[in-house]
Amino acid sequence: MARAPRIDTVRNRITTTRDLLTAIHNELEDLHVLAYDRKIAAAEAPVRGGQPDWALDTHGDPHARSAYRQIAEATLNACAQLTEASHNAIRILRDHQPGDTPRTRRLITTDELVTALAAQARRQTNRTSYQAIPAVPQPEHAEVLRAAERIIRERDRLAAEVDKLRARLAIYEPDDQERPRRRRIRRKRTT
Repeated sequence: MARAPRIDTVRNRITTTRDLLTAIHNELEDLHVLAYDRKIAAAEAPVRGGQPDWALDTHGDPHARSAYRQIAEATLNACAQLTEASHNAIRILRDHQPGDTPRTRRLITTDELVTALAAQARRQTNRTSYQAIPAVPQPEHAEVLRAAERIIRERDRLAAEVDKLRARLAIYEPDDQERPRRRRIRRKRTT
């Protein structure tokens, strides 16, 4: 026997189908007019000589007719299946003994609630008592701290070297405020 689909899948499909049926319901009149109205079809079926040939089937658009027929048959079949299935579901939901109460979370007895809460606490205790075994040996805490300190010292040393190199480089860079002086060339006077 096949498994029933999930409830959220059914709800989503019902919502989507309801929106689709609403759109079809709103446009059904227009589709029917396109499919079966004589005036619309005669206006769209010109015949050589200007006179419509009344032997032709000029009642509506044949594509609209087949679309209308298809949607009508599919809708009526789906409605019949839904009606039968909903009658069965309603019968099962209403068919219980007068003294029976449905078994939902809200209507359980106090003893059942205590038993359920104790089982939940046991499961949580069992979950936290599990100690994970590392697949790869992990470094000890002290080794990790030493490695981190070594990395920090190396970073600080390199930063200090970079600062020294920048200071040395600054000596060779010209200042923006100082412009190099231009040498004046003296020309000899010729008289």
